[in-house]
Amino acid sequence: MSAELLVFPVGHDLGPYHPSAGQPAVRHEVRIGRTVYGLPGPAEHEAWLLAHGAFGVAPLTMSRYRDRLRDSGIRNAAEIAGSLAADGLIRRVPPSGEGAVEFARQHRVMPLMTGIGIPDQSRPGRYAIGVFGRPMTYVDEIGYWLWLHGHRWDDLWLASTALAETQPGESTGEPAASLTLILTRLHQLLSASAAYLDASWDRR
Repeated sequence: MSAELLVFPVGHDLGPYHPSAGQPAVRHEVRIGRTVYGLPGPAEHEAWLLAHGAFGVAPLTMSRYRDRLRDSGIRNAAEIAGSLAADGLIRRVPPSGEGAVEFARQHRVMPLMTGIGIPDQSRPGRYAIGVFGRPMTYVDEIGYWLWLHGHRWDDLWLASTALAETQPGESTGEPAASLTLILTRLHQLLSASAAYLDASWDRR
């Protein structure tokens, strides 16, 4: 039996767009590379946000994303999610194999917030990201490596190759295995807004 697909949001949340000072917002904007997408209403934005997963929860699978959409109360939630997927704002990705590599070659991770490192020396392997004095999320060594170094490469596949060579934490020295480790940690960063997924350098 093949592993269940993971769901990821793509893009940097730019916030609501106001046509002029004092005017109400007419859309919510999300940027992928040089392209800005206007989400026409709060339902579209909420469906996109739900794809970020939740803090402290396992990576978001397709079945769990469907459950989140169902429980959200969004009208026509499945249709909205399908439209977002058609625009590339939501991606369904296998955790390993050719589909995972294809996704990795098309996207890169971009950091947000500040790296704090290890605030509590009594808990080795637990790294904080946020602002100094106020951590927003904690990740393991691979998650921190991804946040700290992942953006240095043009796409996630190149980052996976570099991670395989570095071999922190559970890394085995194989790029494909390192990519699976990256994909299973991305939601830790995305759900806390510590990073976002962007188009790879050559597709921006």
